[in-house]
Amino acid sequence: MPHTISFEQADKLVGEATFLDRKQLETLQQERLWEILHYARTHSPYFKEKYSDLPERPNLAEIPVSFRSELAARFDDWVTDPEVKRSEMQAFVSDFANLGKKYRDRYAALTTSGTTSEPLMLLRDDRHGAVNGALLKHRYLGGPSLKHVKGLKDLVDTKVCAIISNKGFHSAYLSFCRMQAQFQALGKESRIRLIPVDSPFDDMISQLNEFQPEMIACYPSALITLVPAKQAGILDISPQYIACSAEQLSDTNRQLLSKTFGCPVLNNYCSSEGGEIAMSCPEGHLHVNIDWVILEPVDENNHPVPPGTQSNGVLLTNLANFVQPVIRYRLTDRVTWHDEPCPCGLKLPFIELQGREEDILTFGSLNRQVPISPIVMLLATLDTEGCNGAQFIQRAPDKLEVRWDVKYGAERNAVGEKLKQYIQSVFEGNSLSVEVILSEEPFIRTKGGKYRAVFREF
Repeated sequence: MPHTISFEQADKLVGEATFLDRKQLETLQQERLWEILHYARTHSPYFKEKYSDLPERPNLAEIPVSFRSELAARFDDWVTDPEVKRSEMQAFVSDFANLGKKYRDRYAALTTSGTTSEPLMLLRDDRHGAVNGALLKHRYLGGPSLKHVKGLKDLVDTKVCAIISNKGFHSAYLSFCRMQAQFQALGKESRIRLIPVDSPFDDMISQLNEFQPEMIACYPSALITLVPAKQAGILDISPQYIACSAEQLSDTNRQLLSKTFGCPVLNNYCSSEGGEIAMSCPEGHLHVNIDWVILEPVDENNHPVPPGTQSNGVLLTNLANFVQPVIRYRLTDRVTWHDEPCPCGLKLPFIELQGREEDILTFGSLNRQVPISPIVMLLATLDTEGCNGAQFIQRAPDKLEVRWDVKYGAERNAVGEKLKQYIQSVFEGNSLSVEVILSEEPFIRTKGGKYRAVFREF
C-alpha cells in the first residue's frame, strides 16, 4: 500500500474489511504494522535509534514501548518530515487564527487534552484523515448501530449540530471544521451548526429548539445536563441519533440518553494519538478497529493481561499516521478485552472502557438550578495559558473551590487568576452568583495517586 491514499481508496479498504473474519483482519494488521515500522525506522531519527537492534519484521512483543515524556522531548527526531520543527509547531498551535488551517499546508495540527499531563503536540497526515474518515463513515455513522434507523439520510443531507469546544486545537473541533467544509462545498452550510459547550444553558436550549437537529455530536456529560430540560418539555427536539465521543459513556447513561431522546446513542472511543480506536454497536459494545489500530491491554509493567481482565493501561499503535508514528505508545486507559462473539455480527473484538465519570455540578437556588458540564471545567484547564491541571470541588450550591498546578516557568498566582476569571465568566453567562475560591491545598488524590478533576463534596 502506498504511503498516501485518497479517501476513496480508504473508503474501499474499510468497507471491504468491516465484515472480514478475525484471521483476515489480523493479517491486515500485521502487514500494516511492518509497513509503518519500516517507514518509521527509515524516516524518524528517534525510531531509527530506538529500533536499531530489531529484526526487519519483529514480533509485536519485541518492539520497545514508547512513552509520552520521551517522545515529547524528542519531537523533532520523532516526526518523519525533517521540515517539521517543534518551535514552529508551538507557534502554529498557539495562534487560534490557525484553527482549521493545515500546518505547512499539508498536516492537521492538534494537541492532546492535557487533563492528566502537559498537552502533547501532534500532526496527522492525509492518510490518517482518509482512513479515520472512512472508519467513521462505515463503522460509526453508517455501521450496524444505525441499521434500524428508518429514513436516515446521507450525512450531508442531515441537520448536524455539534456541542463541543471551539477554543483550541482539540480533535473534536478539527473534525467539525473538516465536516463543515464538506457541507459548505456542497452549498449546505445551513445544515450544520456548532454550539459552544460553554454556552449559557438557556441559550443552548434556545438554539437547539430553533435548529431542530437530526444528529447531535456531543460530549456525553454535556448531553446529560440536557436530560431534565427534555423531560420537562423545555427542550423540544427529536434527533434521529446522538453521537458521543471524547468522554467516558457508561451503559447507564447511554440507556438514559436513548430513552430520553428516543433515538440510538452511538459511542466512539478515540484518542488524539491513535484516532478512531473503537466504535459502538447496537449492543453497546465498543468494537476495536484492529485493521487500523493495535490495542494491547497491559498491566503496570506493560505485560499483556488476558481477556476478561481489567488492564492497568494500554499500548496503542496507530497504523494510519506516517508523519508522526505512534507505536506501542503507553496510555493510562483501563480496558477489559473481549474475544467472545457479539450478537451484532461484527468479527471485531470489543472492549469495556473503565473510568469514573466526573460529577455534573448544579448551581443556583431551589427556584432556578443550572447544571454545568464537567467538560467545561476541564476545558478551562486546557485553555488557560500556563495551567497544567486543575481540580474543581463544589462545596455548596453557590461555592466552587479550585486547586491548580502550573507548567514550568509559569507564574502560579497569575495562572490561578486567569483560571478563576474563565470559570466566573461561565457562571456570569448563566446569570449565576457563585463564589470561586482559589485554594493552595494540593490535589485530593487516591492511594494510587490518581485524582478526579470535577466532583461535589457537600
